[in-house]
Amino acid sequence: MKLSLIQRAIVAAIIMVASIAFAGTTTTRSNAASPASAATIVLNNSFIGNSWRKQMEAEFTQVASAAQKQGMIGSYSVVNGDNTVSQQIAELDSLILKHVSAICLDAASETALNGVIAKAHQAGILVVSFDGTVTSPYAVSYTHL
Repeated sequence: MKLSLIQRAIVAAIIMVASIAFAGTTTTRSNAASPASAATIVLNNSFIGNSWRKQMEAEFTQVASAAQKQGMIGSYSVVNGDNTVSQQIAELDSLILKHVSAICLDAASETALNGVIAKAHQAGILVVSFDGTVTSPYAVSYTHL
């Protein structure tokens, strides 16, 4: 089965978040929740205005739901913008304040989000950019997987 670009991006984000979380784990309590099971992954889509974007959201939800059921992440959500940079920056700022673990980003601009992506990086939030990728050195970009 060949995975789509969004499926590969979300799987990569989940694996990275889980790897980072488990690498820092030293707890030996058997009933303690793993850091990965507390992770929140968000799809931040610049807009939802066509059938491909709707399919992308459905695929994200499918993969994230399966990861949640397997205990790889705690929760997931989707944020769709209005295809403006200012709206997407506001959404990303909000996600930073919520301390999400990772953001799968379909960006409205290659460069205009770089400042807020740097803020996410400083907050310890993984940003995985795909489709509408960014030039920020603080984002993992997937264009041709």
